[in-house]
Amino acid sequence: MKIAEVKMNKLSYEDLDTIAARSGWKAREQARSRIHKPSHIYVWTKDESVMENLENRRQRPYTIYKKEIMPDVLRKMGLDSFTKVRWSQKAGCGCGCSPAFIVDGHYGTDVHVTVEA
Repeated sequence: MKIAEVKMNKLSYEDLDTIAARSGWKAREQARSRIHKPSHIYVWTKDESVMENLENRRQRPYTIYKKEIMPDVLRKMGLDSFTKVRWSQKAGCGCGCSPAFIVDGHYGTDVHVTVEA
């Protein structure tokens, strides 16, 4: 398994006024609360259609992701490759539609990793 792309979105207090101007105060408050929540690492499969993504969300090979790609992703985040990460099916949403790894001890960053199978 190979990493095709890594995108990081680190929220800061300086971003909040821009978010409010663009999307309103409710979006600003949601972003503000996100700054203090643990970072999430979402893994996407390259060339996967929307339908395939919806079908596969509950059966991702997260143990393989954790072993093969997580050390590199953590290094790109500026963290030690042995930083504790845990898989959560409900990381991004309570219904389970947004599974991700949760990074313990690191806050306010959403990382989107695209992998080639």
